[in-house]
Order: sequence, then C-alpha cells, then structure tokens
Amino acid sequence: MTPLHSIAFSKQHKSIILNQWFVHRGQFLKEMVKESGRSVTWLTKKMRISRTTYYNHTRDEDLPAHLLTGYSHALGVDFSQHIPELKKLMFSVKDTSPPKETQDAISYWKQKHDALLEKWDTLQKNDR
Repeated sequence: MTPLHSIAFSKQHKSIILNQWFVHRGQFLKEMVKESGRSVTWLTKKMRISRTTYYNHTRDEDLPAHLLTGYSHALGVDFSQHIPELKKLMFSVKDTSPPKETQDAISYWKQKHDALLEKWDTLQKNDR
C-alpha cells in the first residue's frame, strides 16, 4: 500500500482510498484505465496479458510497482505523478527509438526485400 499523503488525487479518485493513509493500487489502476478512455480489451492486447490477469491486478491492493509502470507506459499516462515511488522505475519511451544508422539500414533492407519480391512475382507470372 502506498501512503496517501504522498499522492495528489482528483475528486474521481476518492473511491479508491481505503483509509486516510493508503490507496488501493489495483483500484487506482482501474480508475486510470477508465479515465484514459481506453477499453480493457485494447489494454490487455497492448500489454499482451489476458483480461483475467488484468482483473486480478485490479483486485490487488498492493500491486507491484513494476506492473503499474508497465500499465503506465501502455496507457501513455505518467502514474508517477500520483505514486512518487514509480519515478525511479519510469523511463522515457522516446529513448527507445533506434539510432539513425539503424533506421537507414532497415530502410535499405526493406527496399531490397521489396525489389526481390517484385522479381519473384515476375518470374512466377512468366512460368505460367
């Protein structure tokens, strides 16, 4: 459980408060998904988990920080604004883009692949 005094909540989050000091992390997750406007189906596909797993997570009052961080990235919402201890686990998705040289190499091989597919199609048509 996370101490409530370190969390800034909007009025909509009142239902997830168990007492004046702690927050139910699973209910927090459920509320954040609801506020994001995304469906549970969309989220579970993005996270590559089952709906059952998601609902089990929403019932876990002390959901581990690494799971909350994963949900945070999937939804594109910074949960660390509400649960400060997540800040150390958060990283920028922008940092994961490949370097320019890698992007150029990928582009080169895609073009090469497409050219070979066109040649293959031409050969297949000529054999008929």
